[in-house]
This record gives sequence, structure tokens and C-alpha cells, in this order.
Amino acid sequence: MRAGLLNLYEHEYLLVIRMIMRLGASLQDAEDAVQEAFAEAWASLIERPDKWARISDPRQWIRAIALKKYWRPPTTRRQPPPLPVPEIPENVPDAAISHDELTLGTLYVLDVQRNLDPLLQAILTFHMDGYSARDIAAILGIKDDQETRDLLKKARKILRRELSGSRNQERRSS
Repeated sequence: MRAGLLNLYEHEYLLVIRMIMRLGASLQDAEDAVQEAFAEAWASLIERPDKWARISDPRQWIRAIALKKYWRPPTTRRQPPPLPVPEIPENVPDAAISHDELTLGTLYVLDVQRNLDPLLQAILTFHMDGYSARDIAAILGIKDDQETRDLLKKARKILRRELSGSRNQERRSS
């Protein structure tokens, strides 16, 4: 079982950090949440190996625990830094996008995503990591996978509206 946990750590640590950062966490906060989740996993393995053995999908379990650690009551959690450029370019030029433009666009989309309700953020993030609606419902304690799909649809609609709204404002100011 120890080898399984070490393997989980090796393969999932950075992926879980990425997932938590998609929810708006800074790198430090994401690392803290994921380290606390793996510490809890280790304690569970040592203190209650039978409980650890009953975990059917450790990848899901570690993400759910990391999410709970991140969502714990806020103390002095740092806010993400503001974006230097508040909008995404309207049209993508035929030439390749520069790394700087791609980075700013990505940061802007993440900033807009941070304004979503935490549950919608989590659903969208798990979906981007390839989890099915059924798995997301199980991880987040949602009653059924249809509700998860409905919430995912709502999150996408809000993002679409917010991202297109910023483009429309840019057109009006030009």
C-alpha cells in the first residue's frame, strides 16, 4: 500500500496542484492544500490501513481532499495578483500567437473563472481534468450526475457571457 501511495504522489502531485490553481489558488496555497491532502493520505495509510484499502479511486480521493483543504475557512489566504492586461485580443492573427499573448490570454480566462461560484469553479476544473459528470458528483457530493451536467452548462454559459462581454466593451471603447 505504501508503494501505491508513493506512486500516487509521483504521478498526481503536480496535476492536483494545477487543478487547485485553476480554482484561483496561488501556487503557494495550492501546494499547501495538496501537501496537506497527501499528509492526510499518509496518516490514513499508517493509522487506518483498512480505511485506505477501501478507497476505490485514490486519484479522485486525493483531489477531493485537496479541494476541501483549499476550501477550508479562509485565514490570511493571499489573493491572486491582478492581471496586467484586462482583455483578450479580439481576433487571433494568422501568424502564431506569441508566448506572451497566450500567457496573458490564459491568465485572463483564469481570472474570469475565479469570479464563478466556488462549486461551479470546482465542477469546471474537474471537467477540464477529464472527470465524468458521475465522478464529479461523487467527489463533490452532488446528488446526481444530471445536476452536475446542468451546473457545468451554467458555468460555461457564465464564462461565455463574461468573456464575450469584455470583447464587446473593447469594441465600444475603440
